[in-house]
Amino acid sequence: MSNAVRIKKQRITWGTAESPFGKVVLASTGKGVCLLSFGGNIRVELNWVKKKFPGCEFIRDLKKVKGIALKAFNTKTKRGDISLDLRGTVFQKKVWSALLRIPFGKTVSYEQVATAAGNKKAVRAAAGAVANNPVAYLVPCHRVIKKNGEIHNYGGGKKRKRAMLLWERQRM
Repeated sequence: MSNAVRIKKQRITWGTAESPFGKVVLASTGKGVCLLSFGGNIRVELNWVKKKFPGCEFIRDLKKVKGIALKAFNTKTKRGDISLDLRGTVFQKKVWSALLRIPFGKTVSYEQVATAAGNKKAVRAAAGAVANNPVAYLVPCHRVIKKNGEIHNYGGGKKRKRAMLLWERQRM
């Protein structure tokens, strides 16, 4: 009998679900949601997850994913009600933490995010961290706009970002 230790693969539950803003691709580990994307290419999204969680095993579970999506887009869900499993640099995590503090229906500038993450001069780096947020909507990167009030880029498209902001404002 071999003394080799078997390493158990990390299980990633994944699937697609509907949201008020179109179809989402969702993935979660035992720790929490690691991906919520409006990206149209499921293979690209899952390959990104594989890079962040090497050696993972994917298990499709549409029921679980639908439940997460229903909770994610329910206005009664509070921050912290959905566990997250985020992988990123220390600065990215500071930025994502700052995004979590933006109130529902409100917006802030990239400069405000950089300041909240501890480095007012790191506006471009903060914008990069916002753009690399793996759990769109759950970590509300859509609430970040240009200092002049203009809607800036969004991974799911500017039209979707506008729709999200309007949807939130209507539910305040």
